[in-house]
Amino acid sequence: MTKDLIIAWTGTDNRLNIESPKGGKVTLSETSHQAPAVAIFKHRLYVAWTGTDNRLNVISSGDGKLFDRKVTLEETSNCGPSLGANGGDLYLGWTGTDSRLNELSSNNGTTFGGKVTLPETSHFAMAETAGSF
Repeated sequence: MTKDLIIAWTGTDNRLNIESPKGGKVTLSETSHQAPAVAIFKHRLYVAWTGTDNRLNVISSGDGKLFDRKVTLEETSNCGPSLGANGGDLYLGWTGTDSRLNELSSNNGTTFGGKVTLPETSHFAMAETAGSF
Protein backbone atom coordinates (compact mmCIF):
# COMPACT_ATOMS: atom_id res chain seq x y z
CA MET A 1 0.00 0.00 0.00
CA THR A 2 1.32 3.47 -0.85
CA LYS A 3 2.56 5.41 2.19
CA ASP A 4 -0.26 7.96 2.26
CA LEU A 5 -3.05 5.99 0.58
CA ILE A 6 -6.17 5.47 2.67
CA ILE A 7 -9.08 3.47 1.32
CA ALA A 8 -12.57 2.81 2.67
CA TRP A 9 -15.30 0.52 1.41
CA THR A 10 -18.51 -1.22 2.39
CA GLY A 11 -17.96 -4.97 2.57
CA THR A 12 -20.31 -7.62 1.28
CA ASP A 13 -21.58 -7.87 4.87
CA ASN A 14 -22.49 -4.11 4.72
CA ARG A 15 -19.85 -3.27 7.37
CA LEU A 16 -17.49 -0.33 6.84
CA ASN A 17 -13.81 -1.08 6.29
CA ILE A 18 -10.86 1.31 6.37
CA GLU A 19 -7.28 0.57 5.46
CA SER A 20 -4.50 3.03 6.26
CA PRO A 21 -0.72 2.92 6.69
CA LYS A 22 -1.05 3.82 10.40
CA GLY A 23 -3.97 1.59 11.38
CA GLY A 24 -3.82 -1.31 8.93
CA LYS A 25 -7.21 -2.79 8.05
CA VAL A 26 -10.04 -1.97 10.43
CA THR A 27 -13.62 -3.25 10.13
CA LEU A 28 -16.14 -1.13 11.98
CA SER A 29 -19.46 -2.36 13.36
CA GLU A 30 -21.14 0.48 11.42
CA THR A 31 -23.15 -0.60 8.37
CA SER A 32 -24.24 0.95 5.09
CA HIS A 33 -25.67 0.01 1.71
CA GLN A 34 -23.48 2.71 0.08
CA ALA A 35 -19.77 3.45 -0.19
CA PRO A 36 -18.25 5.65 2.54
CA ALA A 37 -16.20 8.81 2.02
CA VAL A 38 -12.85 9.66 3.66
CA ALA A 39 -10.87 12.84 4.31
CA ILE A 40 -7.95 14.01 6.42
CA PHE A 41 -8.80 17.03 8.55
CA LYS A 42 -6.75 18.54 11.40
CA HIS A 43 -4.52 15.45 11.65
CA ARG A 44 -7.46 13.05 11.96
CA LEU A 45 -8.95 10.55 9.52
CA TYR A 46 -12.66 11.15 8.94
CA VAL A 47 -15.12 8.62 7.52
CA ALA A 48 -18.65 9.58 6.48
CA TRP A 49 -21.42 7.19 5.44
CA THR A 50 -25.13 6.83 4.92
CA GLY A 51 -26.47 4.40 7.50
CA THR A 52 -28.91 1.65 6.69
CA ASP A 53 -31.56 4.04 8.10
CA ASN A 54 -30.47 6.60 5.39
CA ARG A 55 -29.11 9.03 8.03
CA LEU A 56 -25.69 10.61 7.49
CA ASN A 57 -22.90 9.75 9.92
CA VAL A 58 -19.33 10.92 10.52
CA ILE A 59 -16.66 9.27 12.68
CA SER A 60 -12.96 9.98 13.08
CA SER A 61 -9.67 8.51 14.23
CA GLY A 62 -6.35 9.94 15.30
CA ASP A 63 -4.44 6.70 14.75
CA GLY A 64 -6.39 4.82 12.06
CA LYS A 65 -7.28 2.06 14.55
CA LEU A 66 -9.62 3.53 17.15
CA PHE A 67 -12.59 5.42 15.70
CA ASP A 68 -14.60 7.72 17.95
CA ARG A 69 -16.42 11.06 17.97
CA LYS A 70 -19.31 9.59 15.99
CA VAL A 71 -21.90 12.10 14.85
CA THR A 72 -25.28 11.05 13.43
CA LEU A 73 -27.03 13.86 11.59
CA GLU A 74 -30.72 14.36 10.94
CA GLU A 75 -29.96 14.67 7.21
CA THR A 76 -30.86 11.70 5.00
CA SER A 77 -29.76 10.35 1.65
CA ASN A 78 -30.24 7.34 -0.59
CA CYS A 79 -26.60 7.72 -1.74
CA GLY A 80 -23.21 7.76 -0.10
CA PRO A 81 -21.90 11.15 1.09
CA SER A 82 -18.74 13.02 0.12
CA LEU A 83 -16.12 14.65 2.33
CA GLY A 84 -13.64 17.41 1.57
CA ALA A 85 -11.30 19.43 3.77
CA ASN A 86 -10.06 22.91 2.96
CA GLY A 87 -8.16 25.12 5.37
CA GLY A 88 -9.99 25.10 8.68
CA ASP A 89 -13.20 23.46 7.47
CA LEU A 90 -14.46 19.95 6.80
CA TYR A 91 -17.23 19.72 4.20
CA LEU A 92 -19.90 17.01 4.05
CA GLY A 93 -21.86 16.75 0.80
CA TRP A 94 -24.79 14.53 -0.13
CA THR A 95 -27.68 14.06 -2.48
CA GLY A 96 -30.85 14.41 -0.44
CA THR A 97 -33.82 12.08 -0.67
CA ASP A 98 -35.40 14.91 -2.73
CA SER A 99 -32.49 14.54 -5.26
CA ARG A 100 -31.09 18.00 -4.38
CA LEU A 101 -27.36 18.47 -3.70
CA ASN A 102 -26.48 19.63 -0.19
CA GLU A 103 -23.43 20.73 1.78
CA LEU A 104 -22.66 21.20 5.48
CA SER A 105 -19.42 22.43 7.01
CA SER A 106 -17.64 21.96 10.32
CA ASN A 107 -14.61 23.65 11.86
CA ASN A 108 -14.15 20.93 14.49
CA GLY A 109 -15.29 17.70 12.77
CA THR A 110 -18.21 17.10 15.14
CA THR A 111 -20.55 20.09 14.83
CA PHE A 112 -21.93 20.61 11.33
CA GLY A 113 -23.90 23.64 10.18
CA GLY A 114 -24.30 26.27 7.51
CA LYS A 115 -26.36 24.00 5.29
CA VAL A 116 -26.40 24.97 1.63
CA THR A 117 -28.88 23.32 -0.74
CA LEU A 118 -27.92 23.73 -4.37
CA PRO A 119 -30.48 24.00 -7.18
CA GLU A 120 -28.84 21.06 -9.00
CA THR A 121 -30.34 17.59 -8.70
CA SER A 122 -29.06 14.05 -9.12
CA HIS A 123 -30.07 10.45 -8.46
CA PHE A 124 -26.45 9.59 -7.62
CA ALA A 125 -23.86 10.46 -4.99
CA MET A 126 -21.92 13.68 -5.36
CA ALA A 127 -18.13 13.96 -5.16
CA GLU A 128 -15.98 16.85 -4.00
CA THR A 129 -12.42 17.85 -3.33
CA ALA A 130 -10.68 21.00 -2.17
CA GLY A 131 -7.51 22.74 -3.19
CA SER A 132 -6.08 24.80 -6.02
CA PHE A 133 -5.09 23.67 -9.46
